Amino acid sequence: MTSSTHFPSRSRRHATRSVGVAGAAILVSSLLVASPPAEAAPPTLTGIIVFQRADEGDQWQLWVANADLSNERQISAGPYTSGFATWNSDGSRIAFDSNRSDPDLTDDVSVNDVFTMNPDGSDVVQVTDSGSFAGDPGWSPDGKWLTFESDFNDYFGKAGIWVSRSDGSHLRRITAPADVHDGYWDTAPQFSPDGKRLVFTRAFSFDDEGNIVDSALYVVNVDGTHARELTATRDLVPGDANWSPDGKTLTFETSGFPATIRADGSQLRDLTPELAEGYAVGADPVYSPDGRQIMLLHAEFTSPTDVISSGLSVMGKNGNRLRYLPGDLTQATEEHQPDWVLAPRLVPATSKSATTRSASPPAPAQEHAAIYARRR
Repeated sequence: MTSSTHFPSRSRRHATRSVGVAGAAILVSSLLVASPPAEAAPPTLTGIIVFQRADEGDQWQLWVANADLSNERQISAGPYTSGFATWNSDGSRIAFDSNRSDPDLTDDVSVNDVFTMNPDGSDVVQVTDSGSFAGDPGWSPDGKWLTFESDFNDYFGKAGIWVSRSDGSHLRRITAPADVHDGYWDTAPQFSPDGKRLVFTRAFSFDDEGNIVDSALYVVNVDGTHARELTATRDLVPGDANWSPDGKTLTFETSGFPATIRADGSQLRDLTPELAEGYAVGADPVYSPDGRQIMLLHAEFTSPTDVISSGLSVMGKNGNRLRYLPGDLTQATEEHQPDWVLAPRLVPATSKSATTRSASPPAPAQEHAAIYARRR
């Protein structure tokens, strides 16, 4: 396959979802621990996933599937975007963000909020009423709380990471990047498995297209105390951190391929694979429910614009046994932002249309970024 590929991005007010392809081959290897040699026999893929993919109308929509991408089905639709979804701990509920709360999708005022729904797309409940931007939700282990980013239409007064009950009540602010510096933005919060801490990305600066060019991972207590930068991540443009099930390690995307780091900021490890030709980039890494594997969107290139292959993949937690999930890699069916939970396998869908894959590539990242345009 030879074509161009686009990893989706938010705007300047939201963490980037794009990968810097031109610089992906150069990772700061001197800072990182080498990956071990490959192992044999990859483990079985148990559980189910939720992810986003562009539909035929070029809107990001949500899909669910078994972890091997079998029995996939689309669970959101419409003229609006739905994405950045996460499971609650038992797979009975999905949190996601969407601009479906925007009263006028055609004007210059962008509104985006957090919602929850059942895994079949039913019973959609609006959690936030931001009047501007709220997104990137994450569940607490007990399913009672959600964390997300927002400024509630007041950057200097309200921007930061927030926590609320899953119905939107008991809202409280955890971080305040505007108190640090004008233009900082905190994004992509996730609860630790014990529910006591949050990991998030603090963006320090952006390029002209709104993509993050300087960032670091932070860990903070859920009451907002003891926020600590994981300084070893600072030169890697990190984002989208995800906890291992035991709470000891984080995997996260970088400007190249994902990495891992201990939650105390030690033992940074590069997961970049050794390729026979070209180079690889990756994004959106998440641990399997047992912590033995990592799922991610990954692509291999011979040049910044020539793609060998692209799609959802899995690898061992140390970066070994990287392989694409079953699927037709000749189609531009990039599945972004997977989240993985241990739950019963899905049976084949009864509706043929529910499992149709779009053969058209997603729109360029800058077109989607307009949906999440920063307003101050």
